[in-house]
Amino acid sequence: MSKIPRDREIELAWAAGFMDGEGHICARGRKDYYTPLFKLSACQVDPQVLHRLKMAIDIGKVYGPTIRKEPQQPIYQFVITGKEAILAYYKLYPYLSPVKQAQGNTALEKVKAHKKLPKRLGKGQLPLDERIYPWPLLA
Repeated sequence: MSKIPRDREIELAWAAGFMDGEGHICARGRKDYYTPLFKLSACQVDPQVLHRLKMAIDIGKVYGPTIRKEPQQPIYQFVITGKEAILAYYKLYPYLSPVKQAQGNTALEKVKAHKKLPKRLGKGQLPLDERIYPWPLLA
């Protein structure tokens, strides 16, 4: 395993701390015939924080603003799904708290255990194949 540069390691640790407090890790599926998607997300009223998160992880998109009812402020959302979310989770894993690690591992188990594959593979949806998904954290 290659050594991570100190500045990069600090940013990944910051990103993990942010995801611990503000983020969400889950496996989402729309219908039974869809493979659940592994997803990392976070919402904020300040998009700059989410753009820093995106830069720290090197993957993901920031969406928004979503205009909500007054007096609430517009909200922005950072999202990563599918294989990219799993890779991001692996980057953050060493710095995440045990609670967030368990949440991520549970979501990975749901994706791995799903037997039905989608009829069509959409963006971010991949067949469950050991050659595509690395599963060392679940062993």
